Amino acid sequence: MRILKFSFFKMKQSILSTLFIFLAFSAMCERKDTTVNSHNNNFVFLEMLGSGGVYSVNYERLVFHKKNNYFTARVGFSYVGALGSELIYTAPVMVNYLHALNKNLFVEAGVGILAGDVKLYDGAKQPATPKYLGMATAVGIRFYAMKRFFCRLDATPFFLSIFNPTVYMFGGISIGYNFK
Repeated sequence: MRILKFSFFKMKQSILSTLFIFLAFSAMCERKDTTVNSHNNNFVFLEMLGSGGVYSVNYERLVFHKKNNYFTARVGFSYVGALGSELIYTAPVMVNYLHALNKNLFVEAGVGILAGDVKLYDGAKQPATPKYLGMATAVGIRFYAMKRFFCRLDATPFFLSIFNPTVYMFGGISIGYNFK
């Protein structure tokens, strides 16, 4: 049990450190053009079977842009309850690189951390709580329609722990909206 408490503390510390780095990087980057090919800097999207597992709600921010190359920072959250015996929380935090093939089509690749908590209950409703911190990745395409709406198709392999280096393959599909 002592290992779980230690890894949970490290998980909180890693998430806060990563968010601080994203915010600092965002503040330091000077952008001459504040649009993504006539699109805006903030993105909100729902991802199914992607980096957050079954689903995740995500916020993404454009951090740097030069010619056809874009860097974004992303944070998401997911909660799944299964028949009262399991509660699963996940939070993907990622950095993505996008390259514009044309004004509506992008290829993208991302890497980051996947923090999570799984609460399993036995018959007496006593939680046995394994927490995890893993690595999430994404490679795919992003297509814009009507300037504000977009769709993403990604391969999203991830693993949950360096102690259990099993790779889990998901294929994510996302729909979203961008705004100022």
